[in-house]
Amino acid sequence: MVSDNASTDGTKEVAEDFLRRGMVFRYVRNEVNVGGDENLRRCYTMARGRYTWVFGDDDVLGPGALRKILSLLENSEYDLLFFAAYHFPGLGTEFLPKRRLRPDVYNVTQSPIRFANLVDTHSDFMFISSVIVDRERANSLIPLDLTGCVTDNIIQLSWILPVLENLRKGMFVDAQLVGQGTYNAMGGFNATHYYGQRFVKALEGALEPASPLRKTLINNHLTMWAFVWLEWRWHNISREKIEVTDPHRTLLPIYGGNPLYWACVYPIIVLPELLAKLWAFPWLVRRKLLRFLYQTITPSARIGSGR
Repeated sequence: MVSDNASTDGTKEVAEDFLRRGMVFRYVRNEVNVGGDENLRRCYTMARGRYTWVFGDDDVLGPGALRKILSLLENSEYDLLFFAAYHFPGLGTEFLPKRRLRPDVYNVTQSPIRFANLVDTHSDFMFISSVIVDRERANSLIPLDLTGCVTDNIIQLSWILPVLENLRKGMFVDAQLVGQGTYNAMGGFNATHYYGQRFVKALEGALEPASPLRKTLINNHLTMWAFVWLEWRWHNISREKIEVTDPHRTLLPIYGGNPLYWACVYPIIVLPELLAKLWAFPWLVRRKLLRFLYQTITPSARIGSGR
């Protein structure tokens, strides 16, 4: 289905044209713009079928992605699937992935911590187009009415985190199946508010204070995303859209009690550009090494291998 949030860019005409030409999908248009979170809530609520995949309008599917994903779902049942996204410029018509130097693989785990580590070395659960959730499983763990979870563009965690914490079986897919537009993804929010207050509030709403998963997600958030903080601080290509003013004042009340904030994020915020890059470098190397480690020690198979 397509949920049109009262867009003014011709979405209605494009959707209706596809319907006239025989494409089978439901088209729903909000009378007014209800905000990103509320629109996502409505998408999730109106979805049908065993699995639900809320897909952003500025992301793309790589060649043959649906066929590969359906074949994975036919072989077994999963509570969560996460696809490591490839990046494309998001300007013009260039959206195809680059040629891969390694085969497409997937990892399967029953451990929420291991699944979180696999995801966080590549992306994060806030990138909604990378996540497919077993809706039947989610609905057994979350309130039927998610209206109270509507905040500002992070409602997806209200159904992802409970499923992750109670994971029975999850699949992490490292293949170029989902594309994220670099320019498209960078705009319309206050970065430190979104990745600070909103992120922690979502964790508090879904996970207990003593939850090991909660601790893992926060620590990964602070250490594995050094390059994100570096980008926002020094090379924000959409400065008019992403606000990063005085990030330390915003993040200090949230992460100030965590030594990893002072070891990783704070120096990148306050150091001059060259020193910030030098400080970030070992954290970036650490992230790549952990990515290799987690994918090596977690059971895996090539896509299409029939396993």
